[in-house]
Amino acid sequence: LKEIGARGQEKLKDSSVLIVGAGGLGCPAIAYLAGAGVGKLGVVDGDILDASNLHRQTNYRSEDLGRPKAELAAEYVQKLNPEVEVAFATSRLTANESLEWFSKYDLVLDCTDNLDSKQLISDVAVLTNTPFVSASVYQFEGQLQTFTAKPGSPCFRCVWPDSQAQQGVLNCAEAGVIGPVPGVLGCLQAMEAIKLLLDLQGQIGDQLLLINLLSYETRTIKLPANYEGDHHLCLEQISLDHYQRLEELELSFENLNSALDSGMLLVDIRNTDGIQAPPLPGAIALQEKPIEWQSDPKHRYLLVCAQGVRSKNMASKLNDENVRAFSLKGGVRGLGL
Repeated sequence: LKEIGARGQEKLKDSSVLIVGAGGLGCPAIAYLAGAGVGKLGVVDGDILDASNLHRQTNYRSEDLGRPKAELAAEYVQKLNPEVEVAFATSRLTANESLEWFSKYDLVLDCTDNLDSKQLISDVAVLTNTPFVSASVYQFEGQLQTFTAKPGSPCFRCVWPDSQAQQGVLNCAEAGVIGPVPGVLGCLQAMEAIKLLLDLQGQIGDQLLLINLLSYETRTIKLPANYEGDHHLCLEQISLDHYQRLEELELSFENLNSALDSGMLLVDIRNTDGIQAPPLPGAIALQEKPIEWQSDPKHRYLLVCAQGVRSKNMASKLNDENVRAFSLKGGVRGLGL
């Protein structure tokens, strides 16, 4: 390709990309960036491979079930292109570690499936002046947006000023998705990353691309930017302390019995998210039985949802009301239920 050539290939070899999320979006993005010869890749994902992932996370195999996705992704890269340097972390991206991760890479791909992670990635990208490409999927639809980190470029907060209001949106595991949808969006992320790294024409810029994979209808929407002159007003709203506080509300247990033995009152909030799930032994189903939350320190609540995202946000709001509430880290999925 005359637009790339040997010089462009050398530039890719000297480039580095951090991929946060090694699932349905991350798999094709990782594969195509490694195949393109990007010299350094980082992969951060705290999830383990489940059988329900395989239809859309095609870098993995059935014999890999139960293993960390980030580790599997690193192995995949090494087999595909041994010349690519790859680092990985088998834990979720945290506020404490995010600044260090971002400082080592030219570009970040947001391949996560929840709004908390997307907001954290955007905030750290703004603080470190790092461009990132974000994608989301919902059933048969997807969206793609690029934040260039240039003056006047909108961040996630510019587009979604109140991400907490969007917490009712279900992820792939909850709402369902057909495999090729995240595959297409992950490929688009890889393509956009290569455009940015090589400064090719046709970058999406400050727009949101919407695509419906049933009708192949696409739309682009100009994104708002929250600036006064060159000053990014969203900087005034960014505090990593907020994320650190949320992380402190997460508790890990080997099983639900361990949580009950510790004196926790289990509260299952999954059905409030529109999920029809079997009851959890020893837990109160919030949809079926309203709770009078007690601010007495003797009462400690452990909120349980599908993946630990909504429970964490709900625990934060309850703590603001002096209720001692915590979130089961990773939700029931983290326990393998």
